Amino acid sequence: MWNHFKIIRFIKRIIPFRLRIILIRILFCLQYHYYKLKNPALQIKENNIYFLLSTDYSNLGDHAMSYASLKLLKDTFPNYNIIEITVNDTLKYLPAIKNSINKTDLIVLKGGGNIGVQYFREELIRRKIIEVFKNNKIYIFPQTIYFPDTKLGRKEFNNTVSIYNSNLLLTTILRDEISYNLVKNKLNKIFLCPDIVFYLKELFLNEAISIDDKSCISLCMRNDVEGIYDNDFKECLKKTVTEICDLPIQVFDTIKPYKIEIADREDELINVWNQIASSKLVITDRLHAMIFCYLLHVPCIVLKTYNYKLIAQYEWIKNEAFIELCEDHSLNNITDKMNNLLSMESIEAINDFSNYFETLTELLNTKAGES
Repeated sequence: MWNHFKIIRFIKRIIPFRLRIILIRILFCLQYHYYKLKNPALQIKENNIYFLLSTDYSNLGDHAMSYASLKLLKDTFPNYNIIEITVNDTLKYLPAIKNSINKTDLIVLKGGGNIGVQYFREELIRRKIIEVFKNNKIYIFPQTIYFPDTKLGRKEFNNTVSIYNSNLLLTTILRDEISYNLVKNKLNKIFLCPDIVFYLKELFLNEAISIDDKSCISLCMRNDVEGIYDNDFKECLKKTVTEICDLPIQVFDTIKPYKIEIADREDELINVWNQIASSKLVITDRLHAMIFCYLLHVPCIVLKTYNYKLIAQYEWIKNEAFIELCEDHSLNNITDKMNNLLSMESIEAINDFSNYFETLTELLNTKAGES
């Protein structure tokens, strides 16, 4: 929340993690009870799908997940009223939804990589939704589960399992086999499906973003709590790229230094897709930058991060010749992969995830109350 402000990012870095968890719990409880008393109004029709925890912040990867989720829901339910409620407004409108929801309505929660304690606010809100709406079908769209192997991590993992299992109408969709195997004997209803942004493959094929003039090499690197590469490494990487190729270097991130409103979502996504499409090669430790490269058929070198969130999505496309993972991020290794990818004459994506998304839409189409 408010991560586009430098002061907020600084405060989050200096606050001890356990204290941050306590403060998040306190803020969550205050907000929930405040909005329960205030009960703000919400315009609600019949035949609704409530898409909750949607993105209204600066992360374009998360915006792409919201964008793809809404497209899938609109494609699947053309006659339904899809109500998008952002993560910052979800607690605000829970009482109004509770008072108006019908048994035939669906609740869909945005996917991502935040079932865990790293982004604990989202997990607390998700738990509350699961507890409150026990008579409605709830779908958690493709997620990564990551709890650290610590006393706190183990405790909160058990809390998550207990609360999720308390709702018999909940279906949890996992976007990687590690997360799936972690809960396959613990959660009631689970389904394995790639990150929801892969659903945009047909859109990209039909409305291709294609830039013939590949005018640069792009570095899309994290600069947040999940980043593991310091500025010295990034500078050495830029120098190495310059020595190999005489194209200019374009440096950007999929998190912007400003808040991105829903109204600006599509334009901002198109801008970053154009940035990637104009690249002869992209080097990234960003999960969705990698997926954008796959969708746009742009060669990509993928650098590992501190957990399995990125690598687990790479597993879905590891047989694509133009997407290469650097197990060893030494500059020599990166140089070898750059030379290999820059010499490619043609690029063709061979993976097809349509069967997963067809099964997902079949799950969504089951009537309320059916298993």
